[in-house]
Amino acid sequence: MRTEIHCAPAPLDAEGLGLAAAEGTWRTFLDEEVTPRFPDGFSVLDAYGQWREEAGANLLRERSKLLVIVYPDTSARRAGIGAICAAYRKRTGQTGVLVVAASVTMQVR
Repeated sequence: MRTEIHCAPAPLDAEGLGLAAAEGTWRTFLDEEVTPRFPDGFSVLDAYGQWREEAGANLLRERSKLLVIVYPDTSARRAGIGAICAAYRKRTGQTGVLVVAASVTMQVR
C-alpha cells in the first residue's frame, strides 16, 4: 500500500512561535507517532495546496506536509495509519485529515 497523509502544519504553530517552532513540533510528531508505527521508513514532502471550504466560497491556501508511507497491507498497518491520523487531529484540533491510499507494487532495485 501507498498512503499519503496531508497535514497542514499551521495549527502546530498555534502559540505563534514561528516556523522554526512549528518544524520542531512536526519532528516531534514524527518521532512520537509515525516512527514507532512505521520504523522501516517514510517520506515527508513540503507541499502547498488549496481547497474550497465545504460551506462556502472561501478558497483556502496553505503550506502543508505530505507524509508518504509505503507498506505491506495488513490490518495492523492500516490501524497504524488510523492512529497517526487520530493523533494528528488531537494535536492540531483539526476535524479531519486527508488520506489517499492505493495498492502498489513495492520493489527495491
